[in-house]
Amino acid sequence: MTSKALKILIDEHKKILSVVDKLEKECNKLEANGKINKAFFEKTILFIKEYADKFLHAKEEDILFKELRKPSVEMHCNPVEQMLLEHDQGRSFIKLLKEGLENNDKRKILDGARGYINLIREHIFKEDNILY
Repeated sequence: MTSKALKILIDEHKKILSVVDKLEKECNKLEANGKINKAFFEKTILFIKEYADKFLHAKEEDILFKELRKPSVEMHCNPVEQMLLEHDQGRSFIKLLKEGLENNDKRKILDGARGYINLIREHIFKEDNILY
């Protein structure tokens, strides 16, 4: 991949991290006052599913990771399988968050959201600083 293409992916990561920061603040509010801001969580879930997963992760999975799996690509340790696993883990956390929201289950909301927050921050760090 060219450096221009990688810069685009890194910039897209910054947008995701910005939303994740807001998600963390909303989790803190939920823990403090016990009130579920359904509109916020619904919009966040939609952003993550549409932008992070269907837009960014799809590009990584359908283009970048396929290129990195080619025999001609020499890497000491190819991290593609781990990246794919983490994409799936992220989807599971968002599913848990959505289930919690649908059932007004604060614990599931927090577990799903915080799990996603921690995972995606580490995942993006690895992609931006190691993989790219």
